[in-house]
Amino acid sequence: MFEHIHFFNWNLKYNSNDVFSHKDFPQFEAKYPRLMSKDSDYFIEGTSKYLLSRPLSQIQLQSLLYIQSFCIMEMGQTYFTKRQNYPSLLISYTYEGEGMLTYKEQTYQLRAGDVFVIDCRNAHHYRTQNTFWKHSDLHIWGKFAEYFYLDLLSQNGPVFHCKQESLFQNQLEKVLRQQISDHKHWAILTSHEIEKLLFLLEDLSTHVQSETPIPENIILLRTYLEHNFQTEFSLDEMAKFACMSKYHLCREFKKHIGFSPKEYVLNMRITHAMLLLQSDRIPTYQMCTVVGFSNEANFIRQFKKHTGMTPGQYRKQFNT
Repeated sequence: MFEHIHFFNWNLKYNSNDVFSHKDFPQFEAKYPRLMSKDSDYFIEGTSKYLLSRPLSQIQLQSLLYIQSFCIMEMGQTYFTKRQNYPSLLISYTYEGEGMLTYKEQTYQLRAGDVFVIDCRNAHHYRTQNTFWKHSDLHIWGKFAEYFYLDLLSQNGPVFHCKQESLFQNQLEKVLRQQISDHKHWAILTSHEIEKLLFLLEDLSTHVQSETPIPENIILLRTYLEHNFQTEFSLDEMAKFACMSKYHLCREFKKHIGFSPKEYVLNMRITHAMLLLQSDRIPTYQMCTVVGFSNEANFIRQFKKHTGMTPGQYRKQFNT
């Protein structure tokens, strides 16, 4: 486990006051501004292997997912971390022993094979339960980190038991190997592997939670709308196609797809119009019909509502 990954090693016993009052803390905080949070309290007792973040350019910080820190901790019974207002997603995996997590006023017991994923801006508290807890902590942040968490991982609760440890462990090690690699594009490759890890966690947690699959008639309607978005359909016609009442259709479509049927069609039309405007010379008054709008005024209004620009302004970007 973790072969060919070089870690720094700590054998330690200290608390948050020791860190914040240390004479070298201002220099450490200046060098790693995203690593320490003053809104935190902790007591560390045990051994740790860790990696710190590599320096990243401003554009990398704005464009990529990145590691803030990673550690494998073997902690005694007095260990705890209590924190909030820390811009980070924490992915923690329990290897041995037991821990306890309190998050959003709920408490969870952590045993071997359990994973938790939390947004550290929210108040949280995790600690050793009983005498020993061996776990890994991966802190990540960057572009789309919050979106990934909200869209993929927050729906099923923060804790789940991972029945496929090898899949998780292999992907975690891919992330770390890219982090320490000599490849000139290591930051981009690390971001890619973090993204794959997040999707894997979503898949593993969804199977645990036995998420309700999308009903077949909703899938068929979505596919039909994607192939016929230029056609004007009433909600009654969509409901008839899906063999359900229009009220039930709106509720189920929104639940599983994230949009109402009308919103989904509208987004398809706007997306297609954006593609045509980038590469085609079709006049606006003709394009509105091509993508499914009944008149040009409505097309321009809806396009501007979704993109913040008129079709003409959008097209101009690609002709300069």
